Amino acid sequence: MASKHAEFEKEYKTWQYKLEKEASDWTKAIIAESLKQGTYQQAINWINSLKPRIDDSFPGGSVGAEINYLREIAEDARQAVLKQALSQKSKE
Repeated sequence: MASKHAEFEKEYKTWQYKLEKEASDWTKAIIAESLKQGTYQQAINWINSLKPRIDDSFPGGSVGAEINYLREIAEDARQAVLKQALSQKSKE
């Protein structure tokens, strides 16, 4: 017997998938855009500037979760750029 909430659950899971896909797409877009900055350091600095700030008035709940979500997308991009930078051969 199907749950009486099956349609809602399906919509909710579809929304979750969409968020995950969008996060991945935005991470890739941020990486690509950051690499146009000239140097890896400038790329990382630019990515850091995209992160919403957390201060003493940081809200909890879903608003705080949204801020963390945005920060994590930027952080994933920063880590990818840093990994790429660190994989470069040193110049002698």
